[in-house]
Amino acid sequence: MLSKLINIHKIKFSILENILADYNKKNKVINIHIDLHTILSSLYKLENYNETNWFKNSTVIISSCILNIAAHYRLFFHSRYGISTRIFLYYTNTRPRNNTEYCPEYGYRFFDKYSIKNEKFKPVNMEVSNNLKLVKTIAEYIPDLYYIDCRNIEPLIAIGYLSIKYPQNNIVITKDELLYQLVNLSKTKILKSKRDESYIISKDNVYEVLIGKSSYVPEHISPELLSVIYSFSGIKSRDVKGLKGYGYAKTIKILDLAIKKELIPNTHTHIKNILDEIYTGKDKELLINNFKAIDLHYQSNELTLAQKELINGYLTTKYNKKDLLALNNIHYTGDNSIMLEELYRGTDKLDTFKW
Repeated sequence: MLSKLINIHKIKFSILENILADYNKKNKVINIHIDLHTILSSLYKLENYNETNWFKNSTVIISSCILNIAAHYRLFFHSRYGISTRIFLYYTNTRPRNNTEYCPEYGYRFFDKYSIKNEKFKPVNMEVSNNLKLVKTIAEYIPDLYYIDCRNIEPLIAIGYLSIKYPQNNIVITKDELLYQLVNLSKTKILKSKRDESYIISKDNVYEVLIGKSSYVPEHISPELLSVIYSFSGIKSRDVKGLKGYGYAKTIKILDLAIKKELIPNTHTHIKNILDEIYTGKDKELLINNFKAIDLHYQSNELTLAQKELINGYLTTKYNKKDLLALNNIHYTGDNSIMLEELYRGTDKLDTFKW
């Protein structure tokens, strides 16, 4: 049951070949950022939660599945295109400090759901916590595989920081709409896993994904204004409330027409520069605070030196074959085995790690 819920994020190679055709041998390295909240989200759905006996003896299924998802994508890029991968796994169960400064309710349900103190989900959260400790430990022995415990840093900002630090092609595996802002970074796209209907989200189609079958088709608006849209419409995944009646489609239409009339810029800008031109309501302060809490660029500038040092502190790797194999033999056997050889595929340490 557990492995089935997590492994839905391992997209078939045949599907990946179709949607990732642009990534070929011209790329030497690709960075893959995996949002573990997306990977684990199915465990918290009521119908799945009730069917899973979380009070059984502790298992390592969750950690082996997460590590094997990383192995799956590493194997794909190396076997199909001869490309090496740098893989990051992101998680936190703490509400982000910098964001809540402007929006006190920011993530109060989203992040608290993963907290050990949450009585409703305490059994699954204990299991997840124990398994992620193993993921962190094993990742330390795998070249270019990093577990990032974001703690009080919004995962969006951690991903953005590392995407800029490593400016090769970046693929972000997530279903979180807040993270769609990342398509505005150079060479960065979202991979949304949906079994055989999985697809890439880029600057070209992000609005189509957001508003679905809406009758309005935007003609002018740039994806750089995503955070302005979220400020008006709210962002459910972070418990940020927008203005009543301002859904994605309506907000996009208003901004699109304002751009057409040259009332507002069609590039990233502080929301105050837009409100002065198109908004006469009484909720300016709310919209400005929403923007400050949500916007990728604004929040990236809020990162403290200590927070940057925290992220960079995870970017270390141990190369100790003996200890790695000992950990593997203790925890991972049979159905829970890890694809260790695949995790080393295409790394500069492959030749020195003989089985």
